[in-house]
Amino acid sequence: MVQFDPFGLPLSTKSAASAASFNAGLTRLLQQQAGAGEEFRRALEHDPEYGLASLALGVALRAEANMKAGSEAIASAAQLRLDERTASLLAGIVMQTQLQFDDADAAFEQHLRKWPTDALALSLRLAILNVFSSRPDRDAEMLRSVRNVIPFFGEDPYPLSALAFALARTRRSTGRSRESVRQRPSSNRARRNR
Repeated sequence: MVQFDPFGLPLSTKSAASAASFNAGLTRLLQQQAGAGEEFRRALEHDPEYGLASLALGVALRAEANMKAGSEAIASAAQLRLDERTASLLAGIVMQTQLQFDDADAAFEQHLRKWPTDALALSLRLAILNVFSSRPDRDAEMLRSVRNVIPFFGEDPYPLSALAFALARTRRSTGRSRESVRQRPSSNRARRNR
């Protein structure tokens, strides 16, 4: 029987117990609650070949600043059962762990075009845009990224809170840009208005 994540994506495990633990871990991870790693470990206990659970465990451990164990879980995922979606996600995560943030961002953007309700990929992309991206338009891109996937999530609180955060970031950066122009009389705009 096919198992699904909370957002309707099929999971590559046949084990209902593994899927339930994975879904509990994903919910905890997205809500930044403790215990996500334990849930992903339980998912692996029920299905030791479940690559997505190992990958998610690695993400959860790295989010807790346990980089070594997180990297080991991510490396282990590559040796387990991976469907196309998980392999795509793994590629982006590997780039991210190698500090290739712009490449990882592009990989997650491409991934989300194919699987727009992959909340794990969305959360990783937003983290890159929020902290590590070198893009000058990163706040606007964060907002665009969330707006592109919102229709697929319905009323789920995770993407709605991500949208609120992206809107706040965009408004704040727009305000900084306007203030910067006002404070620099040497700017092109100020020169034209003299």
